[in-house]
Order: sequence, then structure tokens, then C-alpha cells
Amino acid sequence: MRRLQESAEQARPVWEQQPEHDAFRRFLKAQGWSAITSIYVIRSVQGCDLKDAVQIYDSYWHEEQGRGG
Repeated sequence: MRRLQESAEQARPVWEQQPEHDAFRRFLKAQGWSAITSIYVIRSVQGCDLKDAVQIYDSYWHEEQGRGG
């Protein structure tokens, strides 16, 4: 659990500095985090519930696939 909290704390300034989904998606991808870690980070940083965090993660993944990445 500590590693998840540390990941969220690492991501929080990125979201607060630029609360824009495309930039945050790129940040998450660059970290190489698992889906579980990324969903936890989204939930923590964006203040949403688990269902919304999973939907956001899915939208990031689909966006990434659309870009060929």
C-alpha cells in the first residue's frame, strides 16, 4: 500500500500543475506503472471513485491505442 501512496504523491503535482487528461496519460505511461497502480493513482489524484478511475484508465488506454502506442 505504501508504494501505491508514494506513486500517487509523485503524480499529484503533475495533475495539479496541468489538470489535462492527455498530459496525465503520457505521465502515467512514462512511469511504466501497472494498471492497478495507475488506477489507484487516478483515483487518488483526481478524487474520483473506483468506477470512474477505471473508466478514465480505460479511456487513456483506448486513446493510446488510437495513437499507435
